[in-house]
Amino acid sequence: MRFAISIFLNLLFGILFFDVGKTSNEDQTNVSSHFGAITMVYLSAMFGSAQPAIFAIPAERPIFLREYSTNHYSAGAYFISKCFMEAFITFTQILVTSVITFWMIGFQSSFGLFLGIVYALAMASTAVAVLLGCAVNDSKAAQELLPLVFVPQFLFAGFFVKIELLPSWLRWVQWLCSLSYGIRLGLLAEFEECADEGETNCSIILESANSNADEKWIYWLVLVALFVVFRVWALFVLKQKANSFY
Repeated sequence: MRFAISIFLNLLFGILFFDVGKTSNEDQTNVSSHFGAITMVYLSAMFGSAQPAIFAIPAERPIFLREYSTNHYSAGAYFISKCFMEAFITFTQILVTSVITFWMIGFQSSFGLFLGIVYALAMASTAVAVLLGCAVNDSKAAQELLPLVFVPQFLFAGFFVKIELLPSWLRWVQWLCSLSYGIRLGLLAEFEECADEGETNCSIILESANSNADEKWIYWLVLVALFVVFRVWALFVLKQKANSFY
């Protein structure tokens, strides 16, 4: 079902945004449509990977607690095995959907770079979802916490309201939102070359999303840091919850 929904949605994106990436950047409408295609594909990757992740550990919680209490394995071994399996499934899911959207929409970056950015965004998003999944006792509670994964991503990504217009005491939240950095990398992959060639519309779209070519390494570093920090935090929470149960 996870793969079926992802394939259906990305086929829909491919049909709706067919060859948008190949249109002329001299037309502002074309650039806006191109930006919309990037946003929808990245949002789909975030939703499609994070939503199953938040329910996985609560669903297996009774089995994990039983086997953890009888010393079948440690919390670390369970968590690492889940992480590797989830990384493989997520990569397969992202690969399939990227093959669909990349050529149907006509993105201008290399396929490898496109795949890498989307996969990094997906894994960083799942790290937050896994943390919340480890913190709750059942799937119902996980479902109620689901908006905490997605709503801040929209609010602090910078495409609904510019970061500079947000209250100064709230701007730090953007550093916890993987979507904003994934989209910035995606926009640079698509529009950096035409912006360097002096195309005004490309420069405007990069500036509006706070995408700075000189800070690409920072965006990558933030995505990796979010993955590592939230995963380690999730392991700590899982171990604490397991020990407190018994």
